[in-house]
Amino acid sequence: MKRKLVASMLGVAGLAATSLSSYGQGSVIFENYDFGSGLNAPVTFAAAGQDGATSVTAGETVGSDFVATLIYSLNGGTTWLSDGTSSGTYPTPFGFGTVAPGDSADYAGYFVGGSVSLTSLTTQTSALIEIEVYNGASYGATGAWSGISAPTTVSTALGDLGIGSTPAGNDLGASSLAPFTVSFISAAPEPGTLALAGLGGLASLVAMRRRKA
Repeated sequence: MKRKLVASMLGVAGLAATSLSSYGQGSVIFENYDFGSGLNAPVTFAAAGQDGATSVTAGETVGSDFVATLIYSLNGGTTWLSDGTSSGTYPTPFGFGTVAPGDSADYAGYFVGGSVSLTSLTTQTSALIEIEVYNGASYGATGAWSGISAPTTVSTALGDLGIGSTPAGNDLGASSLAPFTVSFISAAPEPGTLALAGLGGLASLVAMRRRKA
């Protein structure tokens, strides 16, 4: 059953690759799991808490109430853009159907979103990307969970950045997309809290909100 589900995920990515010619900008294959390439970068909870009415534990994979979006920078991280569009459902939900946290059978912690265009990329051959994950009204909303991946570079040289009618040939595993976590945002963090926050935590979260503002 799992292999059939994975095959389905690969099929979505393949379909996305054939539809990129309509974008005319840069594009990436937006997923954090691929059986064929070995990409495996699940999103998990950074600490125990409540996901709605469900109790979750640290390290448990997130369920289908979470979505993923992509931001990117064309100037080394000085300015971040969120103007991408997708060939699939976007923001992209996790798992297949209604998936509870930790439900590995239905791929909790994983998303497959087809292709996402980098609308402002025209002549560049590389970009810095990050993936935002959240289950609130928006990324960084209080009273909900949010997290962000480490910055990673996609490029035509690596094959994970498509340009115009030439789709990306590789997924984000080529640029070493790594697993990351979401944290619960109970209130706007103080500067002292930010200094202690790690990857995927509040420091990256607030930094991204300021850069996108």
